[in-house]
Amino acid sequence: MEHWEYQILLEELQHHRKTDFQDGSSAIISQNFGAGKYRRVLSAFYNTAIVNTVMGFIICTATLLGLDFLSNIFAGGDIHFAKMIKEVYRYEAVGSLFLGVNAAVMSLLYGLGKTKDNDDS
Repeated sequence: MEHWEYQILLEELQHHRKTDFQDGSSAIISQNFGAGKYRRVLSAFYNTAIVNTVMGFIICTATLLGLDFLSNIFAGGDIHFAKMIKEVYRYEAVGSLFLGVNAAVMSLLYGLGKTKDNDDS
């Protein structure tokens, strides 16, 4: 594998868990919204936000604590590339904390059907 592909694997560890919850909760939100159960809609949104944020914090902390080890594995012995992986991934890890809330908001919007294109042309 190329060096940049390892960086992508490290980023995917953070982001795919959140989008999986986003996809699942949007279906739950949509079904409950259609049934008029608005408390369940809000409950699904809040639970998704909490789960994604906690999960993001745990994964962020674990990967940052093991970042020296992970970057050395992915860099293939290249010290300069390992340093670059660490610098870039620190921003990725901190940003992932906010992506948990973003994924919850997007699941709410998808579930409510607010992401449709209104262009009639």
